[in-house]
Amino acid sequence: MSEPTNQELKELILSLFNQLDRKIDTQFGILDKKIEALDKKTEVQFMELKGEIKRVETKLEGEIQRLETEIKAAEERLTSQMRRLETELKVEIKRIDDRFDGFDKRIANEELISRSAFGTLLLGLVTAIVKLLFFPDRP
Repeated sequence: MSEPTNQELKELILSLFNQLDRKIDTQFGILDKKIEALDKKTEVQFMELKGEIKRVETKLEGEIQRLETEIKAAEERLTSQMRRLETELKVEIKRIDDRFDGFDKRIANEELISRSAFGTLLLGLVTAIVKLLFFPDRP
């Protein structure tokens, strides 16, 4: 075997580079296809997630509206109950106030009666003392 010439070496290197280039192109093509498949798969999953998020968002909005309606109804019920209780309390306070006015008049009358009775008792006591001291022989 003789030694290869420079030209032969160049051709051999070029053919090796061409083979290597074809293999690299083939591998890049395979990788591109895999990447495209992954892109499509992730895009489909992303769209599914967007749809799921939209569905959950719609459901939450419905629940929020339902809760707001319930809260407004509860507020209205509480407001009407508070008004009713306020009216009842005003009536009850008026009734109690009238009772106290009656008690006040009764107490004032009892004070007058008590003072009169006390005065009568004192007058009787003074009369008895005067009779005993100044008229001891008269029964």
